[in-house]
Amino acid sequence: MKKNERVLVALGSNQGAKFENLQKAVEAISKKIGKISVVSNVYKTPALGFKGNDFLNACIILETSFSPQQSLTQLLLIEEFLGRKRSENGYENRTIDLDIIFYADKIIAEENLQIPHPHLADRKFVLKPLADIAPEFVHPVLQKNIKQLLQECSDSSLIEVVEEKLILPQN
Repeated sequence: MKKNERVLVALGSNQGAKFENLQKAVEAISKKIGKISVVSNVYKTPALGFKGNDFLNACIILETSFSPQQSLTQLLLIEEFLGRKRSENGYENRTIDLDIIFYADKIIAEENLQIPHPHLADRKFVLKPLADIAPEFVHPVLQKNIKQLLQECSDSSLIEVVEEKLILPQN
């Protein structure tokens, strides 16, 4: 029996019923990938890297016996199930965006999977919710914890906490 690994996942939505998209993603991840132990606050943030609707973003910690590739495959299936249409045009509005930020303390550099997520230190919309749930988690490449990365982040985007809270599934 493979042991469970701790995975930190970022969730974002800027199209359709954004909050509901995040909640449906949390529920699907819980059913398909593993037990979610912690959910961050939800934050409203501007689109970064393209002109688009504001995003709602959150992060979760889950325990899974799936490998990093199996976890990625499941996340992509959940995105598709929730209406995400990928295109070759780069960044654009999306119903849901699910990214593996950390998989335990592993460093993975494959064509379709980079862990830790390569841009996380430049993205306050990922660091702020991560700081809610794992402030002391140390980035295995940069050797700084999430709190330090957030303090040093050059992203000056306005981030607002949303009153509504995601519900942690009971599994």
